[in-house]
Amino acid sequence: MTPASRELGVQFADESIGKPLTDEHHSDLVARLAALPRTNQFRAVTLTSDLDPRRLLADPVASGVSASYERPDRGLALVGVGVARRIEVPEGRGPAAVREDVRHLFETPVEGDAPGLRPRLLGGFRFNPGAEVREPWGAFGAGWLVLPRVLLVLDGESAGAILAPGEDPAFAAQVVQSAFAGGGTPSSGPLHVERPMNRALWLSSVAAIATQVREGAYEKAVLASQQLLRGDGPIAIGAALDRLRQNYPACHVF
Repeated sequence: MTPASRELGVQFADESIGKPLTDEHHSDLVARLAALPRTNQFRAVTLTSDLDPRRLLADPVASGVSASYERPDRGLALVGVGVARRIEVPEGRGPAAVREDVRHLFETPVEGDAPGLRPRLLGGFRFNPGAEVREPWGAFGAGWLVLPRVLLVLDGESAGAILAPGEDPAFAAQVVQSAFAGGGTPSSGPLHVERPMNRALWLSSVAAIATQVREGAYEKAVLASQQLLRGDGPIAIGAALDRLRQNYPACHVF
């Protein structure tokens, strides 16, 4: 480690390469992270490869998760905790309306000896900004982007954290400790389809649109369906995410 990396507390994983990781290793890493000074820049910290931020998604509400994104088949998981900044899209507008806000936010430099780690915003936008908003999408508005206070990143065999400018490293250390500790296996009771999809009508619509695409009427079409399910008790978000992760590894889980 260089003097600069010792000062910034990065590359924490180096000393543990090739060795079994223990609770003592984790405690030492968390303590070193908590001891870092605050900075008004983004801070990128490389962590040990056994840190799996998806453990926080077993109960995302209790863990303070503000947003998450996964590509299970690629071993990619982004889990944001807390909200340092939220950028709202004006009603009736699209992503271009917040481009300058995003650009200005990312002008802030990144400290740390972890070039593969970079700040990210998590969120989404409405497909058609001018379309009528129906339930259950009203609460999402036209779209929003969140800068987490702490973003945990798992990318294959690499893991790390991004601290937003001004955030307390002690808070980040608590988040990392929670990710190491993990939660129990998420579970949920049975779900019942309250309003099933008309499969025959949906397949007919798919065939019709496919024909129109081949004829040049569209370049791309999104044909979504909605199903309403109810549980006998509270529906565990972690269980739903885990089922998507296990059964549909090629999908985007968020």
